[in-house]
Parts: sequence; structure tokens; C-alpha cells
Amino acid sequence: MIILGVDPDRGWALVLDCKVISAGTVKGIEALEKIIADVGSYCRDGRQELIVRIELSETKRPYARTQNLPLPVRFKIQGDVGANREKAKSLGRLCGRLGLRYEFVEPAARKLNAKEVKAITGYKGRTSEHSRDSIMIAWR
Repeated sequence: MIILGVDPDRGWALVLDCKVISAGTVKGIEALEKIIADVGSYCRDGRQELIVRIELSETKRPYARTQNLPLPVRFKIQGDVGANREKAKSLGRLCGRLGLRYEFVEPAARKLNAKEVKAITGYKGRTSEHSRDSIMIAWR
């Protein structure tokens, strides 16, 4: 089974049979949509079963961490979180239109660094924060 982990901010990761085979970051939601469509097309041709896991935060955790920040900064963070949620839901709608199996998953409780991701998954490639998030979304 192929699992495509997606961080709506910019990250993606492919896991095949519990092994990370590729991960990266892209610019813009259109690029993530293309990756989903391309991987979906490959899998629909009968090559592999696919599930797309999309990060979607439904909790209020980001707000709790911002209580001591100035009001304009809190508004910016809240806007970014809202935009990220909308991107995730849009990617879910795309998966639905393409007939792909997908699920929304909560983000990890904390960000992992490259060393931690490597220790957990064995993945040796270069990673950014967004690709590491995607790896851990797919790895669950």
C-alpha cells in the first residue's frame, strides 16, 4: 500500500510498505494537487492501493500558545491556521472528486527535527519542516 502524507502548507511524503520512499516540499497548493492527481493516477491503474492522509488541525492548540503575544501577531497566526484548514479541506475535496481514499489526521503534538525523523523512519534524505510533517503524517 502507498500512503501519501500531505502537509497543506507545502509538504508531501510517499510511504510504500512502511518505508519512506520520497519526501519534499513544493510551492503552492496547485503543486500539491498535481502530486495527489499523479500518484492517484498511478495507483488507479491497478499498480497499488493508495490512501492520502491530509493534515487538518481541528483543535485550538495554536491559539493557546499565542496568549502572550501582541494582538496583531495573534491575528496573523489565527489567519494562517484558518487558511491552512481551508487548504486541507480543498485537498480532501480534490481526493473525493478523483475517487481517492483519503483521511484527515491531526498534526503531531510537536515538530520533530531531522535526526528524530531519521531515527523513527530510517529515511536518510534531506528534509524540511514541512516534509518531516508529511513523513510523520504518512508514517502513522
